[in-house]
Amino acid sequence: MTAPAGREARLIAALGLAQRAGKAVGGETAVREALAKGKGKLLLLAADAAPARVEEAKALAAEKNVPCLIGLAKETMGRAIGKGERAVLLICDGSFAKMAAAALEGGALQAEESSFEKQSGK
Repeated sequence: MTAPAGREARLIAALGLAQRAGKAVGGETAVREALAKGKGKLLLLAADAAPARVEEAKALAAEKNVPCLIGLAKETMGRAIGKGERAVLLICDGSFAKMAAAALEGGALQAEESSFEKQSGK
């Protein structure tokens, strides 16, 4: 699914800001470690991630009560944080998580769940 330029740009901007603020963690190992420490607020999965990887990440997020959404392609998610391809990206700050979820839930990008607010209990 291709997102309109505005929505995708807002999501990329939110991810970039979170990365620069030190509130984004990308890559399976780093995400797993951050989730284990209870740091996650929103887990983003690449739209083109392998199904087994998606299910594993969703299970880890569910254990920690972290909302999980499907967003950009791996290459775009990695580029948004200034890195290579990333299949999983964890946002560790509530404000950045809300910003990213708002871009996703505008209907342009595929959301795994219906509402970030409902999932996070806010």
